[in-house]
Amino acid sequence: MEGIIAPPCIAKVLLQKADDDKSKSKPKKETKYDRLFKDKKTETARSKFITVHKLDNKIYFELPRTLLKKQMMLGGVVNSTTDASTVTVGSTSSNPVLFYFDIQDSSVVMKTPNNVLFKENANSADLDNALSLNYRDGIWQGFNIMAYNNDSSAVVFDVTSLLGKPTNLISVMPTKNGNYSIKATPKA
Repeated sequence: MEGIIAPPCIAKVLLQKADDDKSKSKPKKETKYDRLFKDKKTETARSKFITVHKLDNKIYFELPRTLLKKQMMLGGVVNSTTDASTVTVGSTSSNPVLFYFDIQDSSVVMKTPNNVLFKENANSADLDNALSLNYRDGIWQGFNIMAYNNDSSAVVFDVTSLLGKPTNLISVMPTKNGNYSIKATPKA
Protein backbone atom coordinates (compact mmCIF):
# COMPACT_ATOMS: atom_id res chain seq x y z
CA MET A 1 0.00 0.00 0.00
CA GLU A 2 2.93 2.30 -0.63
CA GLY A 3 2.20 5.60 -2.24
CA ILE A 4 -1.52 5.58 -1.45
CA ILE A 5 -2.89 8.02 1.06
CA ALA A 6 -6.21 6.91 2.48
CA PRO A 7 -8.13 7.45 5.68
CA PRO A 8 -7.43 4.65 8.23
CA CYS A 9 -10.84 2.99 7.80
CA ILE A 10 -10.47 2.70 4.00
CA ALA A 11 -6.85 1.52 4.29
CA LYS A 12 -8.01 -1.26 6.66
CA VAL A 13 -10.67 -2.40 4.16
CA LEU A 14 -8.12 -2.39 1.32
CA LEU A 15 -5.66 -4.45 3.40
CA GLN A 16 -8.40 -6.96 4.36
CA LYS A 17 -9.36 -7.36 0.68
CA ALA A 18 -5.72 -8.03 -0.24
CA ASP A 19 -5.50 -10.67 2.53
CA ASP A 20 -8.74 -12.31 1.34
CA ASP A 21 -7.37 -12.54 -2.21
CA LYS A 22 -4.20 -14.27 -0.91
CA SER A 23 -6.18 -16.82 1.14
CA LYS A 24 -8.40 -17.70 -1.83
CA SER A 25 -5.38 -18.52 -3.98
CA LYS A 26 -3.97 -21.10 -1.51
CA PRO A 27 -4.77 -24.64 -2.63
CA LYS A 28 -6.54 -26.84 -0.12
CA LYS A 29 -4.08 -29.18 1.57
CA GLU A 30 -4.75 -32.78 0.59
CA THR A 31 -5.50 -34.91 3.64
CA LYS A 32 -4.72 -38.56 4.33
CA TYR A 33 -8.45 -39.23 3.87
CA ASP A 34 -8.40 -37.58 0.42
CA ARG A 35 -5.29 -39.57 -0.61
CA LEU A 36 -6.88 -42.86 0.48
CA PHE A 37 -9.67 -42.53 -2.10
CA LYS A 38 -7.95 -40.35 -4.74
CA ASP A 39 -7.98 -41.75 -8.29
CA LYS A 40 -9.29 -45.13 -7.13
CA LYS A 41 -12.43 -46.95 -8.17
CA THR A 42 -14.44 -47.09 -4.95
CA GLU A 43 -17.77 -48.72 -4.17
CA THR A 44 -19.40 -47.01 -1.19
CA ALA A 45 -22.48 -47.82 0.88
CA ARG A 46 -23.41 -44.91 3.15
CA SER A 47 -25.71 -44.97 6.14
CA LYS A 48 -26.21 -43.12 9.42
CA PHE A 49 -24.52 -46.06 11.13
CA ILE A 50 -21.35 -47.14 9.28
CA THR A 51 -20.13 -46.22 5.82
CA VAL A 52 -18.53 -49.12 3.98
CA HIS A 53 -15.95 -48.52 1.24
CA LYS A 54 -14.62 -51.22 -1.07
CA LEU A 55 -11.49 -50.39 -3.02
CA ASP A 56 -8.44 -52.33 -4.21
CA ASN A 57 -10.06 -55.62 -3.02
CA LYS A 58 -10.15 -54.29 0.54
CA ILE A 59 -13.09 -53.37 2.76
CA TYR A 60 -12.97 -50.24 4.92
CA PHE A 61 -15.36 -49.09 7.63
CA GLU A 62 -15.86 -45.38 8.19
CA LEU A 63 -17.16 -45.36 11.75
CA PRO A 64 -18.45 -42.18 13.39
CA ARG A 65 -16.42 -41.55 16.54
CA THR A 66 -19.71 -41.16 18.44
CA LEU A 67 -20.19 -44.94 17.99
CA LEU A 68 -16.92 -45.85 19.69
CA LYS A 69 -17.53 -47.84 22.89
CA LYS A 70 -21.16 -48.49 21.87
CA GLN A 71 -22.09 -52.16 22.09
CA MET A 72 -23.07 -53.91 18.85
CA MET A 73 -23.78 -57.46 17.72
CA LEU A 74 -22.25 -59.38 14.82
CA GLY A 75 -23.54 -62.65 13.44
CA GLY A 76 -24.00 -64.49 10.21
CA VAL A 77 -26.80 -66.44 8.57
CA VAL A 78 -27.07 -68.78 5.61
CA ASN A 79 -28.43 -66.84 2.63
CA SER A 80 -28.55 -69.64 0.03
CA THR A 81 -28.20 -73.41 -0.17
CA THR A 82 -28.20 -76.19 -2.73
CA ASP A 83 -29.88 -78.62 -0.32
CA ALA A 84 -32.53 -77.25 2.02
CA SER A 85 -32.75 -80.60 3.83
CA THR A 86 -29.17 -80.10 5.07
CA VAL A 87 -29.08 -76.37 5.81
CA THR A 88 -32.02 -73.99 6.14
CA VAL A 89 -31.81 -70.51 4.61
CA GLY A 90 -31.89 -67.92 7.41
CA SER A 91 -30.41 -70.29 9.97
CA THR A 92 -27.28 -69.83 12.01
CA SER A 93 -25.21 -72.25 14.02
CA SER A 94 -23.82 -69.85 16.58
CA ASN A 95 -24.91 -66.96 18.73
CA PRO A 96 -24.06 -63.43 17.59
CA VAL A 97 -20.99 -61.83 19.13
CA LEU A 98 -21.45 -58.85 21.44
CA PHE A 99 -18.66 -56.34 20.86
CA TYR A 100 -17.70 -52.67 20.62
CA PHE A 101 -15.07 -50.68 18.72
CA ASP A 102 -12.50 -48.58 20.54
CA ILE A 103 -9.31 -46.74 19.62
CA GLN A 104 -6.23 -48.04 21.36
CA ASP A 105 -2.85 -46.53 20.46
CA SER A 106 -2.95 -46.21 16.65
CA SER A 107 -5.44 -49.01 16.00
CA VAL A 108 -9.15 -49.60 16.15
CA VAL A 109 -9.80 -52.63 18.33
CA MET A 110 -12.87 -54.80 18.49
CA LYS A 111 -13.45 -55.65 22.13
CA THR A 112 -15.79 -58.14 23.75
CA PRO A 113 -17.29 -56.84 26.98
CA ASN A 114 -16.34 -58.79 30.07
CA ASN A 115 -19.71 -59.11 31.74
CA VAL A 116 -18.51 -60.27 35.14
CA LEU A 117 -21.50 -59.75 37.38
CA PHE A 118 -19.84 -60.10 40.77
CA LYS A 119 -17.87 -56.85 40.25
CA GLU A 120 -21.03 -54.92 41.18
CA ASN A 121 -20.97 -56.58 44.60
CA ALA A 122 -17.42 -55.50 45.46
CA ASN A 123 -17.42 -54.51 49.14
CA SER A 124 -14.44 -52.17 48.98
CA ALA A 125 -12.69 -49.81 46.62
CA ASP A 126 -9.60 -52.05 46.69
CA LEU A 127 -11.62 -55.07 45.60
CA ASP A 128 -13.34 -53.01 42.91
CA ASN A 129 -9.95 -51.82 41.59
CA ALA A 130 -8.56 -55.39 41.62
CA LEU A 131 -11.57 -56.71 39.71
CA SER A 132 -11.33 -53.85 37.18
CA LEU A 133 -7.66 -54.62 36.61
CA ASN A 134 -8.04 -58.38 36.28
CA TYR A 135 -11.34 -58.59 34.40
CA ARG A 136 -10.81 -56.15 31.53
CA ASP A 137 -12.60 -56.39 28.21
CA GLY A 138 -10.85 -58.77 25.82
CA ILE A 139 -9.58 -57.63 22.43
CA TRP A 140 -11.18 -59.80 19.78
CA GLN A 141 -9.45 -58.27 16.76
CA GLY A 142 -7.43 -55.19 15.81
CA PHE A 143 -7.52 -53.05 12.66
CA ASN A 144 -5.14 -50.50 11.18
CA ILE A 145 -6.40 -46.92 11.12
CA MET A 146 -6.08 -45.67 7.56
CA ALA A 147 -7.31 -42.10 8.12
CA TYR A 148 -9.80 -39.84 9.84
CA ASN A 149 -12.38 -38.11 7.66
CA ASN A 150 -11.74 -34.45 6.88
CA ASP A 151 -13.59 -33.11 9.93
CA SER A 152 -12.21 -35.92 12.20
CA SER A 153 -15.74 -37.02 13.13
CA ALA A 154 -15.17 -40.56 11.80
CA VAL A 155 -12.30 -43.04 11.66
CA VAL A 156 -11.55 -45.15 8.57
CA PHE A 157 -10.05 -48.59 9.14
CA ASP A 158 -9.39 -51.77 7.16
CA VAL A 159 -11.81 -54.62 8.07
CA THR A 160 -10.84 -56.97 5.24
CA SER A 161 -9.48 -59.52 7.74
CA LEU A 162 -12.92 -59.70 9.38
CA LEU A 163 -15.38 -59.40 6.48
CA GLY A 164 -13.47 -59.85 3.24
CA LYS A 165 -12.01 -63.31 3.68
CA PRO A 166 -13.19 -66.69 4.94
CA THR A 167 -13.01 -66.72 8.73
CA ASN A 168 -13.73 -69.08 11.59
CA LEU A 169 -14.48 -66.21 13.96
CA ILE A 170 -18.17 -66.23 13.03
CA SER A 171 -19.54 -69.70 12.48
CA VAL A 172 -22.47 -69.71 10.05
CA MET A 173 -22.67 -73.33 8.92
CA PRO A 174 -23.46 -76.12 11.37
CA THR A 175 -20.74 -78.77 11.68
CA LYS A 176 -23.22 -81.65 12.01
CA ASN A 177 -26.66 -82.54 10.72
CA GLY A 178 -27.93 -85.82 12.12
CA ASN A 179 -25.29 -88.46 11.42
CA TYR A 180 -23.56 -86.33 8.81
CA SER A 181 -20.58 -84.00 9.26
CA ILE A 182 -20.73 -80.78 7.28
CA LYS A 183 -17.73 -78.85 6.07
CA ALA A 184 -18.23 -75.56 4.26
CA THR A 185 -15.74 -73.07 2.88
CA PRO A 186 -17.00 -69.56 2.11
CA LYS A 187 -16.12 -68.03 -1.24
CA ALA A 188 -12.97 -65.94 -0.98
